Amino acid sequence: YTTHTDISGTFYSCWDDDNFYFVVQVIDDVPSQNYTGNQLNKGDSITIVFDTELADDMQIPFYNSDDYQIDFSPGNFSNIFAESFMNWPSNAPPRGVNIASIKLANGYLLEASIPWYN
Repeated sequence: YTTHTDISGTFYSCWDDDNFYFVVQVIDDVPSQNYTGNQLNKGDSITIVFDTELADDMQIPFYNSDDYQIDFSPGNFSNIFAESFMNWPSNAPPRGVNIASIKLANGYLLEASIPWYN
């Protein structure tokens, strides 16, 4: 990352009764990921936050017990594989998440499914 002009992305999502699905195409001249686990957001990563009771706590400017932050890493396409990590509230890998990534000529594609029971 050099400036906000050297990276961009496109995000698509959908859901059904069992899962939330998303895919992100990231345009990045130099993808970089050297971290795993609860540190993966120090490298290239996608963060998704769910607030399951937004109407009840919209005025609260911080995470609370009904919020979930999950980070997704594409890996480094060599020896670090794509993975996800739930930083809030559990500080552990989320259960049942499926994730995959592929390197593209100008960045990468990352897709995942997240079961609603997380």
